[in-house]
Amino acid sequence: MNLSEIYNKIVLNEKNRKEKAAKYKSEWRPRRCEDYILPAFNIPESRSKKSQRKKLSKVLAFVMRERNIRASEGCTIMPIPTTNKNMLAIAGTPANVTNLIKFMCEIGLISPESEKYRFGCKNDKLNYAKTYRYYYDNEVKLLEYCKQEGIEVFQTKNRGRRKKIVIPDAFGISVKNVYVSSRLNLVKPKNLSRAEFENCLSELLHQRYPDLKKYQEIADEINEKHYADYPEFKVRFELNFTWDKEKNAVQGIRLRATNSSVSASNTEEHGENFHRLIKKELLEKHGLNLSKDVKSSVPRITLSLNQHHWEKESTDIYERIYQEYILSEVCPTNGTIVQKFAELREAIKKLHMRGYFDTEESIRNHTRNAMGHRAVEDKGEIDAIMKAYQCAVIKAEGGKLYGTEIFLHESCIYLDVLKELLDNGYFCWECYDAFYARKEGVTQEEFEKYVEALVEEKANAYIKRYDEIMASQRFSEIS
Repeated sequence: MNLSEIYNKIVLNEKNRKEKAAKYKSEWRPRRCEDYILPAFNIPESRSKKSQRKKLSKVLAFVMRERNIRASEGCTIMPIPTTNKNMLAIAGTPANVTNLIKFMCEIGLISPESEKYRFGCKNDKLNYAKTYRYYYDNEVKLLEYCKQEGIEVFQTKNRGRRKKIVIPDAFGISVKNVYVSSRLNLVKPKNLSRAEFENCLSELLHQRYPDLKKYQEIADEINEKHYADYPEFKVRFELNFTWDKEKNAVQGIRLRATNSSVSASNTEEHGENFHRLIKKELLEKHGLNLSKDVKSSVPRITLSLNQHHWEKESTDIYERIYQEYILSEVCPTNGTIVQKFAELREAIKKLHMRGYFDTEESIRNHTRNAMGHRAVEDKGEIDAIMKAYQCAVIKAEGGKLYGTEIFLHESCIYLDVLKELLDNGYFCWECYDAFYARKEGVTQEEFEKYVEALVEEKANAYIKRYDEIMASQRFSEIS
């Protein structure tokens, strides 16, 4: 058994799972409704015109986000989850989302389709929200009404600190215990609500990452200056807390810059019932003919942080992992002939996330489960190989892995890059570690060289600042 064989068994097992899953229709996907009666469009009278205008501005924000989901005309049946991040960004809380949905029903933009919903299943695919009928004809009337009344789209913001939160004396959790991670167990004091506890954790996170507010403000500046008319590209850079089942402890804190278009499909096929968002069509729609992705982003940023300067893209990080792996005792050899890098590169690349984010114990179970129980003949052999592989990842990337915190560092570096591109006249969409852009007179080759140099510049500046922050925090702990 070797890494290639492990990878091949995982690929085969995933293919079988997808084929089985394809037999079941997804209940949450939008679909076109052919048989419907268009409700009357009506803006109700309100005592508070200011409140009414604010509601309508939020409805406009909803409309702008849904235009990539709804059908191009007629009626669309779609889910509207009250816990959806985009809806929460617009309305603030699930209760406010519910009120906004009621208002949209009242004006005739939407109407209920099904009150059935499921929430709380471990498998997110089994959860689904209430569905509604969305009417394009009334959307047109709404847009015209808001234009006449001078009502503009509500601009969502990333949550920066508005005021300093005072941490209770008996809080019992220090800054060094609060960080971006999926492996936490931060127990909430009984005298605090969940919202109060999250606010306290947010304050400690801003202390641990003093530049966090700066980058949230950069995201807001980008959204307001460049993406006001492109909500599908608006950057969302907010803290996300994962609670245990009993809601007694926070088990994870996530933070990664993203947008609603990162889920665009790489395939060119549409579903039977509805037009899905496809990356190729999205790029063509906005004329984004230039592209550059950062090679091996997560391992490259990890190595760069550990060695205190950017590792150029000419270095193949996966070959570094290979060189470390073949030195291990479990690396399969045929006499004196070691398996070639070309034969292992794809496996090393595809298994990297397991080697990076799993613990030593969980990588064994997760790998065997991914292979399928029947595919595993010798558990001990698999465990030994994956342990050696994980050790190779750690050594090749500078001796320290950052877990999900790496996405925070990646996000900050690429926000600096994105802002520079936009300010320099490029219209650009960032999709995690890839940049898609347009600018008249710029060739693909020129764009690749420019972005590669820009990433190096911004990464080195960020790393220097990060080292200063770490040195300061270590000094504070010692003193």
